[in-house]
Amino acid sequence: MKTLWVFILLSAIAADGAEARVSRNPGTPETVTLENGLLKITFAPSLQGSLCGWAYLPQKRSIIRPLQYRVEKVDLLPDRIIVSQDGFRCRIWGKKDALGDAMQVTQLEASPDGSCSITMSSSMEDGPELSMVSRMHLLPGSTALTGSVDIANTRKDDGTYSLWFNCVFFMSGKPEPVLVPVRSGVRQIGTLGLSAAAQDGILTELQEGSRNMFFAALHPWLAKAAPDRPGVIVLKIDDPAAGQMVLYTHKSNRMHTMEIIASPERLSGGKSGSRQFQLLYFPSLTALRQVCGFYGIDVKDGALEIESAVPSGKSVWTVGGRRFQVPPLKPGRLYRIRPVCSPRETLKIGIDGKDYQIPGQLSRDLKTVR
Repeated sequence: MKTLWVFILLSAIAADGAEARVSRNPGTPETVTLENGLLKITFAPSLQGSLCGWAYLPQKRSIIRPLQYRVEKVDLLPDRIIVSQDGFRCRIWGKKDALGDAMQVTQLEASPDGSCSITMSSSMEDGPELSMVSRMHLLPGSTALTGSVDIANTRKDDGTYSLWFNCVFFMSGKPEPVLVPVRSGVRQIGTLGLSAAAQDGILTELQEGSRNMFFAALHPWLAKAAPDRPGVIVLKIDDPAAGQMVLYTHKSNRMHTMEIIASPERLSGGKSGSRQFQLLYFPSLTALRQVCGFYGIDVKDGALEIESAVPSGKSVWTVGGRRFQVPPLKPGRLYRIRPVCSPRETLKIGIDGKDYQIPGQLSRDLKTVR
């Protein structure tokens, strides 16, 4: 079935270099690119709007493998499309194919402030019960992509839905840890049986073998770190019922995923719901213990390591009862406060009057967690 795409703006370039454009190459899906001078992010609208490219331009570094796409033609049968699963996408948990394959680009914009954005909506050609609108915004001078996903129940009957956020990133050519902030003492959420954790904290999942692991969320994010060089990518969602959120990682010989299943939301017929999310890249961090707004925080060698994914002004931090003046930060600049605490301790900090808790690091991997 052919899909009619409507592009409001095919290409836009702001005065300071922010860019949003559409690319068409024979034999491959059309792609849309957002660029702000630091990040170059690529989407494939026809592949359910998947984010299929993420490059950090100062280092010429890509953390998503090139899109693999081919069409197999078999006589008297529909064409079979083979596509890699690398990148980022949002679906409906348990109804991953309910919205069809293609999304339409309804807005593509580069702004004078150095930001750029894309809005895509689901195709309703086959009359599914749901519609989706996805909006993503690449912030100026940043390594942060912010977004929202709106789901509308187009039926007359009520329905319950959970958004499923899926990331397949490759930080290096070596096995890569997924950093999971896990909550202990929760064995099941909904119909999903969860892996037990000995205590609350950050679990580094690196063991060998293929498996699916589900955890109760201590905090609403997952991260992946490169084992052989700096670089951390974070998926974070805003969910008012975070206690029902599930953090999910799948490990196989080919991939190691970061996935979040949002809390279920009941929608009356004709009603809609929304979730906000962020993808944050910290090029100088080597691990992660907490996400505080756009700050990524780690504890290493007794020091608090801080990096911001957006340009930030001076801020006042309180660590262990002591006040610190943190200078303006920008992506790629690592700032340290020392000494702080040991890696296994939980730490409370304040940032400009707002309090956060830095979880301890769990000493066990998944082989010993029961």
